[in-house]
Amino acid sequence: MFFNPNKALGSFVLLLFPILLAAQQKHIYLANDNHTDYYWTGNAEAYDTVAIQEIDFYLDLADATDSSPSPYQNRYNLDGAWYVHAYQRHKSPAEFERLINRIKSGHISVPYNWLVSTYGGQPTEAVLRGMYWVGSLERAYDLDIKLASSIENQTNPLGLSSLWAGAGAKYSWRGSAVAIRPFHSPPWPIGTTKYTVIRD
Repeated sequence: MFFNPNKALGSFVLLLFPILLAAQQKHIYLANDNHTDYYWTGNAEAYDTVAIQEIDFYLDLADATDSSPSPYQNRYNLDGAWYVHAYQRHKSPAEFERLINRIKSGHISVPYNWLVSTYGGQPTEAVLRGMYWVGSLERAYDLDIKLASSIENQTNPLGLSSLWAGAGAKYSWRGSAVAIRPFHSPPWPIGTTKYTVIRD
């Protein structure tokens, strides 16, 4: 029996195939959320009512899927910290604690920003003040918030990602591009320091 290089190469590739497949795995996360244009179609009371109903719906859905394998459990992205603030003002401490527990478990996420903002029209102080309440919430309830949000803004001011990263965010959500990316993955950062955000 003679050595057949084609057969040997085929056997080698067949043995490596599972390793090659594992190396090519990609994880795609679809982040369900509701884009809030505050005061666009109602007053503050109307928006509070909808926000509370929305949170209750997704808390119930998280409970209903809790026994499912992790990839099939419901997760939801709140559009801004204002949602949590409205829920805290209108719900009982026990109901608010339920929301906090779901934020801790990763079934509900909350970004550092208060609302969806037009960052191109804000001074630095306004961006920082917009993160103040959620930073207080994070410290009071020992949360690990890693998300900042800029939806429907085709461009952002230079340095915005540095402000977010300095506050502790590691990811940015952008509704028009539907992307959540770590700060240090391509395309390259839009900031002036090593603390930057990466977005599509």
